[in-house]
Amino acid sequence: IIIVLISIVVGFFIIRIIINSIKKIISVSQKVSEGDLKQKVNINTNDELEELGSYINVMIDSLNNILSEVSETSQDMAKANKELTETSKVITSGTQNQATQYEELTSALHSTSENTQGATDFINQSVKDADIAEEKMNSVVQEMNKIESSSININDSVKIINDIFAETVFNKASL
Repeated sequence: IIIVLISIVVGFFIIRIIINSIKKIISVSQKVSEGDLKQKVNINTNDELEELGSYINVMIDSLNNILSEVSETSQDMAKANKELTETSKVITSGTQNQATQYEELTSALHSTSENTQGATDFINQSVKDADIAEEKMNSVVQEMNKIESSSININDSVKIINDIFAETVFNKASL
């Protein structure tokens, strides 16, 4: 009877550890799914749950890196857009000067040509930056799909553990 009682107590504590670990994983997963990428899973159980928690942490770090790269690309695109606007202003100013003086026409056309080439270069760079941003967004979508898949796996694991817990409680009640 003592061994059975000790087994029940030990089993109860093991189940509590598992449930607490799963609750931590669910809590962090929920916060990540809501967009909070500052959370980390902190489980020290030396088992599969700790391994799952570390994979979730790696996934969060990957998402943070991707979002950081997307942010940097967006800033680069904003800078290129600003430079393009400034170039457009220079082109407009050059066109107004062309109308007022015929002798400056050749010089202004040459300047406009150079500015247009610069604008073309900026546009080409903006297109490249947009392509990079699209690739990174596709990566974000893929990572979010992985998070969704992991959440489903976690949910399935929680259901299994709950079933085990319920069966254990039922078995205890039957004793």
